[in-house]
Amino acid sequence: MIICPSCYPETMRVSDWISITNIVVTSLIGLWIGISVRRNFTISRAVKDYFILECHEIKKDYREFLNCLYKDSKSSKSIIEWFKIMTIKIDIFENFLKDEFKVNPNMLQSHNKLKQYITETEEFNESYTKSNFALTSSIRRNVVEIHEGFSKELTKIVIEINKAPKKSHWKKRK
Repeated sequence: MIICPSCYPETMRVSDWISITNIVVTSLIGLWIGISVRRNFTISRAVKDYFILECHEIKKDYREFLNCLYKDSKSSKSIIEWFKIMTIKIDIFENFLKDEFKVNPNMLQSHNKLKQYITETEEFNESYTKSNFALTSSIRRNVVEIHEGFSKELTKIVIEINKAPKKSHWKKRK
C-alpha cells in the first residue's frame, strides 16, 4: 500500500502521520543497531580467532620441538635457543591476552617449568658439548607429564578467550 497524502487528504490525520513517523524512526534505529552490533561482533570475533590461532601455533611449535627432542635430534645449545625464543613469544602473547580479554594465563609458568626441568638435568649438562641431547626414559616420561599440563593450559586459554568479552577501546584508559 502506497501512502500518498494528496490522494487521500480527508483520511490522513495527525495521528496517522505520527504513526508513519514512528514506523520510519523505529525502522531506522533497528537498522542502525543491527549494523553496529554486527560490525562490533565481527571485529570481536576476528580478534578472538586471531588469538585462538596463535594458541594453535604455539601448540604446533611445541609439538615440533618435542618430536625433535624425542628423536634426539636437538643439541643442548639449540634447545636453550628454542626456549629463549618461546619464552619471548609466550610472554608477549600473555601480555596481549591480559590487555585485550582480561584473561590471566599460566602458559609462561608451564613453559618455564619444562625449560627448568630439561636444562637442569644432568644428562643435558653432560651433553652440552655434544651434537645431540639424548633423552632417558625417565626424562621422557616427565617431559610428557609437564607437556600435558601445558597443553591443558592452552585449551583452557582458548575456552577463556571464547567466553571473555573483548575489552572496549572506546572507554577512557587509566
